[in-house]
Amino acid sequence: MAFLMPQGKQQYFSNAGALLVGGKVYTYAAGTTTPLATYSDAAGTTPNTNPVILDSRGEASIFFGGNSYKLVLKDSADATIWTQDNLTADGAALAASGGSALVGFLQAGTGAVATTVQAKLRQFGISPEDKGAAANGTTDDTAAVQLAIASGYCLLTPGKTYLVGALTVPDNAVIWGYGATLKAKASLNSNIITNSGSTGANLFGFTLDGNYTNQTSGSGIVLSTVTNYHFENLTVQNIYGTGILFSAGSKNTVTNSTVKTCGKLAAGYGIYLFASDDNVVTGNKVSDTCIGIVVEASGVLTAKRNTITGNSSTANRADFTQSGAGFHIECSAGNSVDYTEISGNNGSLNGGPGISLTNGIGNNITGNTFANNSFAGVSSAGCVDMSIIGNTCIGNGASAASGYKCGILSDSCTGLITGNRASGSVEGIKTFSTSSLVITSNDCRGNSSAAVNISPTGTDVTSDNKGFDWFMREPNPPVALYDDFLGITLNAGLWTGTKGSDGGCILPAIVAGQLRGITRFTTGAGAAATYAVNGVQIDSALNWQPSLGAMVFEARVSITSVITNMAIFVGVTDQAGGLGIPIQGTGGGDAVTANRTNACGFLYDTTMTTKNWWLVGNSSTGAGTPQNSGVAPVQSTFETFRIEFPASGSSATFFRNGVLVGASMANALFVSAPVTPVVSAFSRSASLRVIDIDYVKTSSNR
Repeated sequence: MAFLMPQGKQQYFSNAGALLVGGKVYTYAAGTTTPLATYSDAAGTTPNTNPVILDSRGEASIFFGGNSYKLVLKDSADATIWTQDNLTADGAALAASGGSALVGFLQAGTGAVATTVQAKLRQFGISPEDKGAAANGTTDDTAAVQLAIASGYCLLTPGKTYLVGALTVPDNAVIWGYGATLKAKASLNSNIITNSGSTGANLFGFTLDGNYTNQTSGSGIVLSTVTNYHFENLTVQNIYGTGILFSAGSKNTVTNSTVKTCGKLAAGYGIYLFASDDNVVTGNKVSDTCIGIVVEASGVLTAKRNTITGNSSTANRADFTQSGAGFHIECSAGNSVDYTEISGNNGSLNGGPGISLTNGIGNNITGNTFANNSFAGVSSAGCVDMSIIGNTCIGNGASAASGYKCGILSDSCTGLITGNRASGSVEGIKTFSTSSLVITSNDCRGNSSAAVNISPTGTDVTSDNKGFDWFMREPNPPVALYDDFLGITLNAGLWTGTKGSDGGCILPAIVAGQLRGITRFTTGAGAAATYAVNGVQIDSALNWQPSLGAMVFEARVSITSVITNMAIFVGVTDQAGGLGIPIQGTGGGDAVTANRTNACGFLYDTTMTTKNWWLVGNSSTGAGTPQNSGVAPVQSTFETFRIEFPASGSSATFFRNGVLVGASMANALFVSAPVTPVVSAFSRSASLRVIDIDYVKTSSNR
């Protein structure tokens, strides 16, 4: 490609065509008679005289400045030859505001269409600097930034900080600002980015700094009744109130963003979906707020089908009466927060629970990790058909009140709790006043008190939960007796059987052909219906004393016959080899009487008004207050009974089928006296009763 060489000097002629020797070139600002300088060099440093006097060849070097000119050519006698107005050098035209329209552009590749540089650049949006922003972090750039946003595609410059007041995002606007910052000016005291009723806006990459130490109110991004908004890779920080708030919005997305340091001087959340449906919050990091991520509704409003997945909400603070939860799902009477999907999130190190749920229908908490939160990992109340599935809850509840130090807490809820791991707390799973809550296949080993603690007033179903591992809590190796009753005959070196006077009494003996080992005894059927006549008992030696290193008793027992008109005691007592049920009902109401100075166990006695398993204890220093477990035995159904005794004091803690029952009982057993494990029963009618024992365990520290 070649170009026409520019003329080195300008040469002028008279009207007769002769060289205009001594001619004069007058230069004025275009359209005026105001003299305007030209220059003798391309650098524009040496001005010409005005007029410019032509040499002996009628020539001169004349360089325009960056302006438009009017030229008047005269001869040496000042007679005008011609006048030309609105002249501009080629470079000046390009430097002017419309210069890019004079330069062509063609994209590479087949099918490209020719355009101009100006048209191509305008495809990429408008920066606030295009509208006059200083972008220095100290000059108020609100007007310029708002104009850039209003253009529809605002490009924030990487590395720049724009000091702003309140901004509005219109329909379908884009703010693209990777590496740029919008910072709230001091004393803004209102929400920074707002809109109501718009749709389709997209915000990418920039940091929104709320400058909260210089505010007395206001939140970060506050949007009402908006639809199809998309936020990605934002950083929202230092906000006086809430970081991002959608009110009555739908189908909005917040993804891969960071929200931190919100609500430092007043209550404020990280990401807040209020009365909003069908939104997605995914892959975000939220920290140092009063509650991390919130879905909520009030009045008659709803918040349904929101998805909260793959987020990290950690180290949030319990400030300004807020809970400090990592995640919070709540509605009150008359509204609904339903079918929320909370999955694959991390809610740890929070000043409240990992996640709290209050009311709502069908909310699903799946595959999350909640660790080292001050309160429960998962806390639920009043929920209907909730699902808490496959979560990991470790080390939660350290700062909670007594009775609430647990991995998973449920109060008055229905639904399913399954496949979770809950460890490192006082209790793995704790429920209050629940109904039709199914708790199954959870691993609740490694808690200091109970694996699963069910309210006795509920109708919950529990099965296949892992509770205390035999050698997990007890020292390894402990002093231990463990007999699974395998073999042909009962080990006479371990056990003593005693029976009443009725000829129908059958002493404990191993049942032939039992694959898992069972020993069985049968009560008498004497008409006298007393223990001395119909009683049968199995006990061991007085080898066990809690004060020597704490003690655990456990047995798995079934009443294989009918369960009416009988009494059975499963526990420990201070007398070995002598027939006599350690504790039994008095026959008046739910009162009991102790036949041994030192005994503690589970008692079922049909002479008591409430025919359930009772937790009973008697110490030589006082009697324990009997506690109703809330459940009765079921015929031919094995149940596991466990009692834990500390090395000091006289208390006992009771577990049935791996679940804590009742409260810790004072005066349950005198810890400084030896005891033996015992199972004793008798028929209170003229018909026999059959008792099967699967195993007995007793252990203590060495």
